Formats: sequence, structure tokens, C-alpha cells
Amino acid sequence: MPDPEIDAILADMRATMAEFRAETEAVSQQLEADRRADAENRAEVEQARRDGEHGAEWRAVQQRIDLGKTTLDDVISGVDLSDEARALRVIMQATLPAARAQFATLVESQQEAGDLTQLHAAQAELATALEQLNRLNSNI
Repeated sequence: MPDPEIDAILADMRATMAEFRAETEAVSQQLEADRRADAENRAEVEQARRDGEHGAEWRAVQQRIDLGKTTLDDVISGVDLSDEARALRVIMQATLPAARAQFATLVESQQEAGDLTQLHAAQAELATALEQLNRLNSNI
């Protein structure tokens, strides 16, 4: 014998699961779009370095990266001891404080947006639970 309250609770649970699936799919699609955009951006930056748009040091380093003689990580970490890599590290160190501040601002704004989204989701779940509880209590 079907119980309408249990059916309602199950329907709410199914709806919530469908929302979770949709949100998960949306996040997955956004991550993939972000990966593609990052790859395109990286390719554009690398080409600009090859073309000398970032200076002679970057042009030389990018050529060495392309030839497999070094990596960007080696340049940044100091493993690459070439004159060009050393010059780039000096430039990076000079611009690092401004980059850190910009990154901190970006992270803070993303965290605030994420916190707000989580708050809305929690509020919706709470409202659903309270509604179900009220229905059950009214039948007692």
C-alpha cells in the first residue's frame, strides 16, 4: 500500500539527486572549457615568446623549451642556470609581489562566490527538510 508521505519524500530525494547530477555536469563542462581556454592561452603566450614579444630572454628560453633542453619549471625553480633563465628569474622576482596581490584578490572573490553558492544550496536543503518535517508533524 503506497504511502503518500514516503512517496513525496522519495520524489524530493529524486529531484535533489537530479539537481546534483545537473550541477556536477555543469561543473565538469566548465572545467573542460577552462582547460581548453588555458591550453589556448598557453599556446598564444608561447608563440609570443617565440616571436620575441616578451623580450630576447624569453625568446631564447622558449627556443630551448621547444627543443627539450629545459622546461618552464626548470627556469622558474632555478634548475636552468643559463644567463637568460637567470635574467628571467630576476624579472619574475621583481614582479612577484604585484602578482601575489592580484592572485590573492582573485582567490578571495572566487571563495566568496563559492561560499554564497554553498549557502544557497544549504538553505534550499534546509527548507525542503523543514517542509517534510512539517508535513509529517501535521499528520500526527
